[in-house]
Amino acid sequence: MLGFKKTAAALIFCLFMVAVPLYAFDIPYGKNQSSLPQYKGVLTLWHVDSFEGGSGSRAEFLKGRAIEFESKYKGVFISVQSYTYEQVKQKLQNGDTFDLISFGGGVGSLVKTKLSAYTGAMNVRDDIAKSGEIGGSVFALPWAFGGYFAAAFDDMLTQSGNALSVETLFDLGYEKNDKSKTRLMSLGLGLADFNNPFAALNTANAKGISENFFGDMLTSYQAYERFLAKDSFVALLGTQRDLARLNLRQSQGRLGEISTLYLSGYTDLVQYIAFSGEGTKAFYAQKFMEYLTSDEAQQKLSRIEMFSPCLSLYTSGMHFDMQEALEKELNVPNVFCDEEILSQNRQEEFKKLFGV
Repeated sequence: MLGFKKTAAALIFCLFMVAVPLYAFDIPYGKNQSSLPQYKGVLTLWHVDSFEGGSGSRAEFLKGRAIEFESKYKGVFISVQSYTYEQVKQKLQNGDTFDLISFGGGVGSLVKTKLSAYTGAMNVRDDIAKSGEIGGSVFALPWAFGGYFAAAFDDMLTQSGNALSVETLFDLGYEKNDKSKTRLMSLGLGLADFNNPFAALNTANAKGISENFFGDMLTSYQAYERFLAKDSFVALLGTQRDLARLNLRQSQGRLGEISTLYLSGYTDLVQYIAFSGEGTKAFYAQKFMEYLTSDEAQQKLSRIEMFSPCLSLYTSGMHFDMQEALEKELNVPNVFCDEEILSQNRQEEFKKLFGV
């Protein structure tokens, strides 16, 4: 009988030693999963690009983080679906719903009445986090962002007789020594639907001269192409996407010597995550928002050459220089501003820049 008791005690001890590590490794963010609400099913995540990213796809980045999240919460799946602004507008009119949505400026006004207040862990710097608030409560959590910078080829700066600086941005134009005596403007830029690069210039205290601004309505990529062609303007006011493009060309030996100027103090190029609903699905939607803004997930943003609202990612090169500028306190417009207000603000900042 005594031998049986010893054998039973040894067996119980062995089972305990096996169970303890399994239990310990089954605790995401310090919680035992057995104590979490039980849910098996799919969360729908709509993703909308309203401005250019860095490199690669933000939707694909989200899919990667969704797979990681699913491995932590067995039975919970996230379906990432990409839509345009117009498609989201139509889906909402049709009565379609989402559990999570990733979006930027302009889209916020479409979805703000559908969102629930976020009450999960906060890992986002305060100056950017404020832009996702309504009435003092967080309704949208920033998870990636970019900014503005100016670039100019050094050989063109030499011909214009000016170095690249905030004070000289509108003093770089000159007449090319060619048959047609082509007149180059000082600065050119491209526009997305809802961004406001003029606000970035005003925040940096640039002094605009309208006749030295290449004012044709260009997309971001069209402006980048004109910059490379050296046939329209000297300096490009670009975003993190242009930084990625130039960085790639530089690594391939296909870029001449350039000067750069990184603008501090303002950005409206922010990607947010928000959720809708309540109950168990909402609980896991917030858990995904927590994971997306965790250090583990944020460290991977360098893969798509975006900047983190939580961490410093870069240690060298142009991305490091831009990161340093963006680490200074930023003025970020509220993501829930109506489209009309965003358009009006862009016009006002344009007039302020050029004194018209």
